[in-house]
Amino acid sequence: MSARNHLVQQLIRAARGKAHGSNQTSRKRTPLPYFALQRHHFGRIGSCMKDIYAHESDATTQVTVPTPSDFHAHLCNRIRRAQDRVILASLYIGVGSDRSQKSIDSSDENVCKEDELLHALNAAASNRNIKKIQILLDANRALRHVSYTTNKSAQSHSTDLRSKKTYSAKSVHHHLKPFLQQSGGNRNNGVFLFPVNDFQLCSILPSPLGEVAGVFHIKAYIIDNELILSGANLSEEYFTNRLDRYMSFIDGGAGLVNFYADLCDILCKYAFKYKDEKHGNAKMSKIFVSDNDSVKKKELEQSLMELFSGEKIDSLDANKQTTSSTEPVAYAIPTLQVPRSFLGRQMQLYSDAEATRHLIQAALDHDTSLSVRLSSAYLNLTPKLLSILTKFGKDTAGS
Repeated sequence: MSARNHLVQQLIRAARGKAHGSNQTSRKRTPLPYFALQRHHFGRIGSCMKDIYAHESDATTQVTVPTPSDFHAHLCNRIRRAQDRVILASLYIGVGSDRSQKSIDSSDENVCKEDELLHALNAAASNRNIKKIQILLDANRALRHVSYTTNKSAQSHSTDLRSKKTYSAKSVHHHLKPFLQQSGGNRNNGVFLFPVNDFQLCSILPSPLGEVAGVFHIKAYIIDNELILSGANLSEEYFTNRLDRYMSFIDGGAGLVNFYADLCDILCKYAFKYKDEKHGNAKMSKIFVSDNDSVKKKELEQSLMELFSGEKIDSLDANKQTTSSTEPVAYAIPTLQVPRSFLGRQMQLYSDAEATRHLIQAALDHDTSLSVRLSSAYLNLTPKLLSILTKFGKDTAGS
C-alpha cells in the first residue's frame, strides 16, 4: 500500500470512529458507513461546469460554481422528468405566488421561481410512472402562516400583515393531490412534518418562536437515482440571489442515494403526516400528541443506529476491494447531528461534530504541514475544532 493510500485509510477510519482513541467501543457505537465514489458518481449542476476531477496539470480546466438559478433549473427539470421517485427533505418549501395553483404565464410579474418548483412537483404527481413522492419538512416552519411570494420580493416567508396568507405544507400538499389520490394509503407518500421540539415546548412557544428552540435542518433532494446535498432551502431567495453549495451524486452514488432515501423513510415514520387544512389552523401542541412520544423516539433512535451502522459495509468491503479495478476519487461518510434536547441525552450515534474533529486530528497526527481547506457560510468554529486547526503549521490554522 502506498503512503498516500495508507493516509487515506487512516483518515477514513478516524472519520468513521474506528481510529484508536476515538472512544468508540466504550460508548457502544458502531463505525459510520462510508461510500467509495468514482468519477461517474458526480453529477453536474449548471451547463458550464467543467470536470472537477480532470488532471491538475491541465491548465485549461476551470470549475465554474453553479448559481442559484442553475440549482433551481436543474431541480425543476429533474423533478418534471422523474420516472420513479421524488424525495425532498428541507427546512421548508416556498409557498409560491397566489397564482401558483394556476398555469404559469412567464410574462406575469407576480410569477416566481417557487411557482415553477411547485408546478414541477405537480407534473411529477400527474405522472403515473412515479411510485414515490415524499416531502419532509420542519413542522414549525411548514405550518407558519406567511405571505405569498412574488418575483419582485425575491424573498419567501414574508410576515407582511397586509398580505394574503398561506403556509408551506398546504401549498405543497395541494400540488401533490393527483398523486396522493391515486397512490391510496401508502404511508411513505405525502407531506411529512418533523417536530424537533417536544410536546412541552410546543405548548409553550407559539410559532415562529418555536423555531428558536430547534428546527429540522436536513437538505437532501432525491430524484430517481440522483441525490443533491445542499444547504439551500427550496425558496425564492435560494433560487435567485443566495448562493449555497450544491453537490450532485448520480448513478446511485455507490449506494449513497439509497442511504439517504432510507434515512428519509425513517424520519418520516417519526414525523406526522399532513392531511388537510385542519393541521394548518391548529396549534403544534394539538397536532403533536405526546402520549407515546418517548416510545417513538426510542424506535427512531434504534432505526437510525441500524442505518448508520457501518458493520455491514465492513463485511462487504473485502469483496469490493478485490472486484474494483478503479481507484475511488472520493469517500462519502454520512453523519447526523441530533441535539441533546431531542432525547434529553446524546443519541448513540457518532455525530457530525465528532467525525469532523477526529478526521482533522488524524491528519494532524500524520503531518502538521498538511493543508486544511474549509468552506462555510458561517464563521462559527467550535472551540474544540478551532483548537485542532490552530495546531497546523506554526503561525496559521491551515490554508
